[in-house]
Amino acid sequence: MIEVNFQEALDAQMVYKRLSKAKLNKSIKYIEFQYNQEQSNSISIFINNKKEKVISNFLIPVLTNYMIECKEDSWLLSIIENDFYFTDYEEQYQILQIAHALIEGQYEDIPESKDLVSREELLKSSLLEFIEDPISFSFESFVKFRLREYGEQLYKIIELAIDEYKLEQEYQNFIQNLRDFTAERKPKLEKLHILHDEQFLFFNESFIEMKQSEMIKFIDRKLVLNHPMYIDSTVIAPLVSISPDSISIYTNEIDHGMIQTIQNVFLERVKIYSKHYFDQVKLQKKI
Repeated sequence: MIEVNFQEALDAQMVYKRLSKAKLNKSIKYIEFQYNQEQSNSISIFINNKKEKVISNFLIPVLTNYMIECKEDSWLLSIIENDFYFTDYEEQYQILQIAHALIEGQYEDIPESKDLVSREELLKSSLLEFIEDPISFSFESFVKFRLREYGEQLYKIIELAIDEYKLEQEYQNFIQNLRDFTAERKPKLEKLHILHDEQFLFFNESFIEMKQSEMIKFIDRKLVLNHPMYIDSTVIAPLVSISPDSISIYTNEIDHGMIQTIQNVFLERVKIYSKHYFDQVKLQKKI
């Protein structure tokens, strides 16, 4: 018999339901469960045949999925609050969302994210080394004393998530400062066209190309002094300094970081077109 004891009745109930559902789905007749709620929050598991196979292919997957789907977020939030001292609910939520994105592989540009190990494999490995028949153990004690590598992985995920959160906060502050800067300026040019073709080329309202030396002359030195580490001197600095009423961007890469930044700063002033449309509009202008 394998007996799992829980401190919380809700945990016992949820695991019992998951075990029962998995047994029904797999049509396994040689496993029985008893849920003792009155005396203790414990689940007794009786395996009458193929014990090792049942433990590795049935019991361990159920416990693994339960910990990831039902317990992991609370463990991640505990690390955020108790190890990194983020107590504001909104900040905790944002960091947790970034952690989820990291787990799902959405931050491939972060080198350290490639070193993250599968949480499922860490949990399965720890459970496989520990569970045998017979055994009686506390779920909470197992989590506390047997999941060191898994806990280190969660800590690493939160560490990376917080670094990314701070970078995103800095970026948002940067964007807001540029918005404020452009809002207070009188436009030096009414309209600009930007062709994105590996590099960014500027054209005035008449579709005459503006050379880089000409663009540099527009740059407000105060802007560069206030944002020396963030401001891009070839695109953002001249564009914000000119602060045109209208910006047309011609590109085949709408998700490009620089284009996203231009959109975030100038908002409704920006219109995006495909790159091949540039020649059509330019020709019509000349006609």
